[in-house]
Amino acid sequence: AELLEVVEMGQRAAELRSQAFIRELQTEISDLRNRCSTLTQLTQSQDHVSFFKSYPAYSSLPETKSWAEVALTPDPTAGAVLRNVTQMVEEVQEALKRLSTI
Repeated sequence: AELLEVVEMGQRAAELRSQAFIRELQTEISDLRNRCSTLTQLTQSQDHVSFFKSYPAYSSLPETKSWAEVALTPDPTAGAVLRNVTQMVEEVQEALKRLSTI
């Protein structure tokens, strides 16, 4: 029961982290889409003075998170649980073999 609780807590923590990453990505995507829309409107504008006044603000790339550094690593408790369950299954199988010979 405790082991299951630990695994569930690890899973919930991983889900919360991944949801936070998803929200960050959605925000970045939304910002980039808005910027793209604004740039499209500026390039199609006949008001060249307005374009050149606004251009410096949009000529550089916006700050975004370096997603290459983000890694969703598996929960380390999952590996430990799998090893323990595998070991217990092997022990039960050995015990059953010994009992079947009696």
